[in-house]
Parts: sequence; structure tokens; C-alpha cells
Amino acid sequence: MEEPAKDQPAEASPEQKNGKSSDSDEGLKRPAEGDPVPARPVKALRLAASPSNIAINGRYQEVKFRKQFAEKWNRKEPIRGAGYELKNEPFQLGVLENFLREDADQVEVTRELEREFSEMEWRRKQMDLYEFYQTMDLCSVRKEFLAGFYRNLREKVMPLMQQLTGIKLTHVSASCSMYNAGDYLLVHDDLLTDRRIAFVYYLSPWEGHRVWTEAHGGALELFRADENLLPVFPVKDKVYPRNNQLVFFKYPRLTINGWFHGPIDPHHVPHSSIIIDTHYFGPVPDEIQLSEWINNVYLIDEVKLNIQKKVEMFSEVSLEEFLTPEIFTVMSNTLRKTPDVNWTIKGPAHLRKYEVLDFSSLKPGPLQDLCKLFTCEAMFRLLLEYTELDLSGPKAKTPTCAIELQRWQKSCYTVLGDPSSYSDCALDLLFFLNAQDNVGVVTYLVPEGDQRPSSNSAGDDDDDGDEDDPVLLTVYPKNNVLNVVYRAEGTTKFTKYVSRNVFLEQEQLQLKQQQEQRREEDEKKEGDDDDDDDDEQKAGHPYTYILAYTIHIYATLAFIVVIIVIGVPMWWKTTEVYRVSLPYAEIESLDDTPIKATIRMGLFVGSSRERRDILAFELRKKFENNFVFNLELDKVPFQAEVVKAAKTPAALEAAILKRYPLGLGEFVLIEWSKLGEDVLVTSERSAFISESATSLKIYQVLSSWILQEYKLKAILGSKDMQTTKGRQLRLNTAPMQPHYEVLISVINPRPDVQRVHWNARAAAENYIVPFLTELSTIANFTVKTQWAYQVEIQNSPLKQVQDDTKLRRHYAIVEDVLPHVITSFEKKLGNQISNDPGIHLVVYVPPCELAPLRIYRKDGTRASADNVEAFTSAKWGGIVLANPKDETILNWLNSSEHSEVYVSSQDVMPAMLYQLRKIFDLENNVSSKLF
Repeated sequence: MEEPAKDQPAEASPEQKNGKSSDSDEGLKRPAEGDPVPARPVKALRLAASPSNIAINGRYQEVKFRKQFAEKWNRKEPIRGAGYELKNEPFQLGVLENFLREDADQVEVTRELEREFSEMEWRRKQMDLYEFYQTMDLCSVRKEFLAGFYRNLREKVMPLMQQLTGIKLTHVSASCSMYNAGDYLLVHDDLLTDRRIAFVYYLSPWEGHRVWTEAHGGALELFRADENLLPVFPVKDKVYPRNNQLVFFKYPRLTINGWFHGPIDPHHVPHSSIIIDTHYFGPVPDEIQLSEWINNVYLIDEVKLNIQKKVEMFSEVSLEEFLTPEIFTVMSNTLRKTPDVNWTIKGPAHLRKYEVLDFSSLKPGPLQDLCKLFTCEAMFRLLLEYTELDLSGPKAKTPTCAIELQRWQKSCYTVLGDPSSYSDCALDLLFFLNAQDNVGVVTYLVPEGDQRPSSNSAGDDDDDGDEDDPVLLTVYPKNNVLNVVYRAEGTTKFTKYVSRNVFLEQEQLQLKQQQEQRREEDEKKEGDDDDDDDDEQKAGHPYTYILAYTIHIYATLAFIVVIIVIGVPMWWKTTEVYRVSLPYAEIESLDDTPIKATIRMGLFVGSSRERRDILAFELRKKFENNFVFNLELDKVPFQAEVVKAAKTPAALEAAILKRYPLGLGEFVLIEWSKLGEDVLVTSERSAFISESATSLKIYQVLSSWILQEYKLKAILGSKDMQTTKGRQLRLNTAPMQPHYEVLISVINPRPDVQRVHWNARAAAENYIVPFLTELSTIANFTVKTQWAYQVEIQNSPLKQVQDDTKLRRHYAIVEDVLPHVITSFEKKLGNQISNDPGIHLVVYVPPCELAPLRIYRKDGTRASADNVEAFTSAKWGGIVLANPKDETILNWLNSSEHSEVYVSSQDVMPAMLYQLRKIFDLENNVSSKLF
């Protein structure tokens, strides 16, 4: 792990994962027994620094040194000599001081490298485990000294590394990293593919910083690994930055400056991800009177309903002043004044570092009571009312919870962990005590289909993880606030690294406030106990406490995919060439014949034959109008002894499948009297239905989850398109293509009078990308976003219409002019994004002087009754009118100044998704022009 850099100029420094305990510079100059004699000082012959003069220090070219170092490396023995060291604990690591040949006082070479650094283009890297600046790969750099340095790495240093380590190397990759005050790189495992040796070359030619001390920070921290090859606290050793110093190691845990590559090590077997055990348990039956603990506002039925609505809409809610003031004060004081509790550091180091309270060591008292409050059955019932999740009552699916009281201070963090740790849905509760700014900031990230290990490639120059993970939610620390977050399956989270700078800033602010308060005090200062407490509070407290509480929610439905095999007649063999008589009449008749596949399905109902017959009749009727599938439904004979003998759903399923064997692409529905859900799809080609399940519910599950009609519909087109009668409609919808470019454009027609605020990229990734991912089996999609200005709706008369709103008016645009609007936008935005067919999705923000803008039909009626103003062109795309809020328009009317318009993704994106469904003909019987 990397210790954050402190008050110093920009420097390149690293971090690592296997070690603890600090190592001073004392003794590093002491020659080892049998050491080669250091090279004579190069004073008389001093060459001016130039790219061609970049070379390795002569001492490291000596045969005796290379032989001795290589022997120690192979034997895994340590060695220390004049300016160099080989460490063996916690793993092999070499340190070569004064690595490049230069005068130690003049430092011409490193100064030239630093000068070219300042001319480079640096990219800020920010993610869960790092914050620093980085350049492109040095192989692409055209700067003279940096190019010479890279050439020296490739031609001189790589052969040296082969001789010192005995590892065959093939090529080198390198980039420049710059760490400013507070920057860091945390521990992670980066042993990938052909990477064999990681190296760090330190550059710090500034006076006073050529040799660093512990006070400067920026140390490379080495961790010991446990039996599972996971890094454990405390730090085993540290290597501090030093100008013109090279550090290299064979079994690396991070990338700072670069890698020497070679053939993959056949003896290295990457350890499998080990999920850190978290103790989950059910709700504790202790009955606690919530009204004695919780602000009574949050126990009112109407407030509970409002909380539930917010959770349903946003998947999170923050409840301020959650505990009563008296209870919260007691908890805060207890934490500050209870020094004898047992706090332990929680690791492993590549995933997290913070302290947790051992609840078993607590004596009866407030902290133990706080734990009981959040784990009692009464709290589960309250959370049920807040979220409508099955956490209590007869429908509860055995929810379990885990609770931690965490203590956070400088250098604490968590990173994005093993994806398997987020494989279930969960409800997170975060409660802060003694909250401090930027200490314990929790970030939730949007789920990804194939989440790459973002914590495993921090130093790669092609890593854009800091840009590719859109933030869903950030929870900031605040006292006595309960943060409730529903975490969907796959959603990840991390807690930001706490830099020492955070506390330095707070200490400076507190010192300034104390000085001002003392100046305002006139004469008296009373020294009672209460005043002592106040002084302690004013002086600040070094810890932030987080009560982290997670409830596991188990899925109640498991879905399967059934592959339907459609047989197609082969009219001729492609491997033989001969004339055949083709059935032209039959082929031509296919033009008017809908393309359908037959699915065979069995239905077993054990409650009554009458219900079985009704369900079979209704399901057949529903599939008559299905344009993709013909249903061949068989009623599985009812046998009372089979139902009676089956004690579990699995036993009943096995008995039925034995009597009703399934072929490829076939399915069976089985009624189970004790089923709590309407439909439960198993991992086999069967589904259970309850005694109350309707044919409509069964059909919906079959259509959406099992048969996945929407994918086939996108390929074949709607049922109208498959007949001669629907050929005109077919002209309006382009056939599916293998690749599409989707361009989302945000248009601000009057940037001189309004500023539009909206994170279009995040909206696209949260709404559009998941939808298109569902269609990825049909076509490939590239999604882009752009902003356009001064593109207005032209040649379209906008009529002012009086209404009864607070604005007393709105503006109307008639549907006849909408094609002209699309034509106008098409000219300004471009007809093609690339050679691939393009889909334009436009968000148009009318200026306040012409807002709100409503769409009207030809007969003078509103096109939409719910203020969703949008229209679609099947071959071009769609436009959504994002009108400013009424309050924004009123403010502009009263002041006529610059207006600030905030676009809501929740208002815009559902309309845009609907447009995409229309464009790909995934909606039936709805006009494709207006909605």
C-alpha cells in the first residue's frame, strides 16, 4: 500500500502489498563482506547531460556485482552493499541507488528528465484504490531524454534484470506517475499474464528532497502474506523515495512505473479469490420499544409511507436526526470515553483497512444496546414498512444481517472487492457517529455485466476504470443520519481512502475557530465537567464511527433460458450442384405467412381437473395471438398418489418428469399447493405455479422470461410486418442491422440566456446501456453523447395557449411540423454518425421564454395527458422536450436574468427508452409518431 505523499513537490512513488515495520536509511551505505569496490568518482571526466549519455551506473555493470547479486537472488538470501540492497522479507525486492550515471551534486540527467516531465500531458487517475497523475506509455513519447531513458530500459536495463534475477524477459512497458500531496495507491494484486518483474524508478532532483524521510510520506509499503496469499497488517517494511533510485521485485502487487515482460511463469498458479467470511445471523427476538430510541416522526404511518415511496423511486433514503437527541448524545460520549473496548484492524490489506469493535468484548451498556436495536425483530418490521422488502412476517425469506461498528482514521479505506461478494441483493444501513468531513465517504457504482477487477490494474496506462464506472450514489458522513440503501445484485461500493490531509485541514480549521472563540471570551471561564466536555468536543476527536449494517435478501425467483430449435426445410444441398424443381408457389406464399415456431408444453394441475382444463383453454387462447410461437399444450394426467407421495416441490417435479419426459426446447408447468409466489421458474426446464396463479400471469412470465419474445420480435418484426397488409408499415421501420451508432444529443438553443445542467453520460450508462445490452444478441451498439448549442426549432410557429397553471400559459407545436423539426435537427446534428446506421436521441431544452412547450394533435387536443412531450421517427430516432420547471420559468419571468435549468433523468430517460422500443418495434398497437 502506498503512504500518501505529504508536503513536497511532485514525485513518483509506489506502494505494495506484503510488508510492515519501517526501515530507516541508516546502514544502507555499509559495504557487505566481499562487496565489489565502488566505481571511482567520475569527476575529471564529466560529460554534459544528453539523451545519448543516459547510461547505467558503472558499479552495476561490474561482473563481480552481477554474479554476487544473482547468486543471492537465486538462493533467496538478503544482501546489502554500497548503495544497493536485496531484501528477502516479506518477498524479494531489489533497491539500486544512483542507478543512472550522473554527478550526485549536479544531477543533470534527472533534472532534464524532470524538465520534460513538466511538459508532458498528465491524466488524473481516480478510483477506489488510487489517486495520482499518469502519462501515456513511454514507448510513444517523443521527448528526447524520456525517449532516451526508455531506450536505455529496453536495451540496457532489461538485460541487467535478466542477469540479476535469472528470469527470461521479452519486452518492457513503462509510464510516468506523479504523486502530489495526499495522492496514494493502495494494495492490490496485479500479477497478470506475462508480467514478470515490476520496477519503480524514483525521480526527485529537488534540493532537500533527493533523500526522503518518513515525514515526507510516499513510502512503498511491503506486506506479509498469510497462508491464503492475502496481504495482512501490519506493514512489514518500507522503502522511501530517493532521487535516481531503482526498485524492482519479482512477485509484485502493484504497478507504478512499469513492467518487464516475459514468458508466463508455469509454476505460478494464481490463488483463487477468497471471500472474506462475514457472520450473518437472523433477527434477534429481543423486543425493544422503538419509540424510546427513534425519533417518533419516523414511526408515524404517513411518514413511513413517504419513506417507502422514496425508497421505491430512488432505492435509497437518508433519515436525519434518526435517534433521539438524548440517545445519540449518550452513544457519542460512550465512544469518546470508553478506552478499554477491543478494536482490531480488519483486512486483508488489498480489500480494506479500518478498525472494528469486538461486540463480544463489550460489557452491558449503551454500545451493546445499540447493536441490539439494529438487529431486533422490531427493527426488521420497521424496515419492512420503509422498503416493502420481505424482511418480516409470513412472506419473509429468512433474511439475515451482519453488523459492524467501524472506527475510521487516516489511511483507512475499502476498495471494490471480489464480484462474488455482491452476488445477492442486500439492504445497507449506514449510521455515522462523530462524523467528520471526507472521513468514511461511501460510493456505490452501477452494476456491470462483466465487472473487470478494477482494483487490479491501477497502473496500466490503458486503464480507464476511473471513467467507466458511473456513480449511482455517494453517502457523505453526517451525524445521527440513517442512510438506507437498497443494493441490487452486482452493485459495488467502496469507501474512499482517508488522506492525512483531511485531518490537517480539519485541525487548521478547528485551531482557527478556537482562536476566534478565545478572542471573543472576555473574562470568565468556568471549569466544570460540562465545560471540559465542550472543550474536548471543540478540540475535535480523531475518529469517525460508522455503524455498518447489511441485510441479505435472497431471491425468490430463479429464471432459466429455453433455446427453441426451429427446423427450416433445406431446399437444396450446398455441397452438390444439380438442377432441382423448386416449389416456387410455396416459397412465394411464405411472404404472407407469419413465421412461427412451435413449443411443446406440459401442464400439471393437482388441485382439480376443472382448473387444469380452464388454464389449458386460456393459455391456448393467449398463444393464438402470439406472432412468434405456436403452443402445443399437453395436459399431464392427474395422479393423486403422486401428489400425496411428494413431500417437496423437487420430489413432485422428479415424479412428473419421469412420467412426462421433456425433449429439447420443451417445458412443463407444475402446480404446487404451498407455493408462496404465483410463478417460480426453476433451474430446470420447468416452472411451479401456485393454486391462485392466473393464466395471464403465467403467460407474462413465459413470454418475458422464458421465451424472450422481444428478442425474436426485433429480428422478425411485428406481426403486422409479416403480412402483405402490413408492407406499408414495414417501410417505416428499417430492417435490423449488425451494428448501430446511438448518439444522444443535448440541445441548448439559447446558451446566452440559460445554462443546462445534466450528466448525459451517466444517464446513458444507467438507462440506455442496460437496455441495449439486452439486445446485444441481435446487434452491436456504440453509445455516444454530445452537447449542441444554438440549434433551435425553426420555421415552426409556436402558439401561446392560456391555461390554469401558475404560469397562466404554455406554447403549442402542432404535430404537422414535427417532420420539419427532425429535418432541421438532422442538418445541424449530422445525418450519419459513422458508416454504421445511426439512431439519434435528442433532448431539447426550450428556453424559458418559449416554455413549457407542448405537442398538439391536428384536432387541437394535447398529444400527451401526462406532460411527456416526445415524438419518434422510426428511421431517424426520437426527440424529447425537456421543459424547465415552472419555478425556473417564473424566476426567469420575474428577473429576466440567466436561468439555471436542471434536467431530470427520471423524467427524460423513460421516454427515450420508449422511443428505442418503438424504433426496434418492441411495442405493439401503439402509434409510432406520438406518445
